[in-house]
Amino acid sequence: MPLNYVCRGLALVVAINLAGCASTSPRLTSQPAATAEELGEVTYHDDNSDGLVDFEMHDFGCCDRNWALVDSDFDGTFDLYLQWGYAFTKKQIEQPVPHSVVISPEDSGWTR
Repeated sequence: MPLNYVCRGLALVVAINLAGCASTSPRLTSQPAATAEELGEVTYHDDNSDGLVDFEMHDFGCCDRNWALVDSDFDGTFDLYLQWGYAFTKKQIEQPVPHSVVISPEDSGWTR
């Protein structure tokens, strides 16, 4: 009789451990907010004075990590990703410009 209780107890311990292994860790329902260190100092510019962002600059102040998004045809969608680093990177993208952000009073200085 005691051996029967030991077997049942062992089976219970194994079942509990297996149940714990089968469960997955909880996942975030949304991405965590990016920190200022990840984004740099962000400024928004409206180069053609239409009230929409045309240039979004991420300035880290050092280390060749600066990057920007550009709406080169002023249609409300960023179409260029630029990164200044050891080499200059320019990629085609398609991303809507942000709304409800503070637009810098000066032009970006970006020449199209």
